[in-house]
Amino acid sequence: MLKKMSEDLMLVYGWGPEEDGKLSSLLYIAETALSMGMKTSIFLFTDAAILAKRGNIQKVSEEMYSRFRRITNDPNLGVYVCEEAARKRAVDPENLEEKLSLIGYATFLDIATRTKTVITI
Repeated sequence: MLKKMSEDLMLVYGWGPEEDGKLSSLLYIAETALSMGMKTSIFLFTDAAILAKRGNIQKVSEEMYSRFRRITNDPNLGVYVCEEAARKRAVDPENLEEKLSLIGYATFLDIATRTKTVITI
């Protein structure tokens, strides 16, 4: 379900599962922002769309998966996946991780332009 909120922070992430250090940094920044009460979103595009497929983050590590599951349960976080990147990587609504939303570029741009700060990792 797409959350309609004006975010304080959007994290734009394009790295695949092989970049576990960058994934850990993404999660750490999101965890910190959420602990500060910031409305936060994550946009997974290009190779990061692979992470949206059910079970793929768990393959990176159980610790990363645990952190990911914890933040996706926070009502102040929205996790969005680039629809085009997902389609090219065989990620579809049926195999998407829970609480993630597929969105197109128009929706991404709408959210990004309403967000106070956008950080690309």
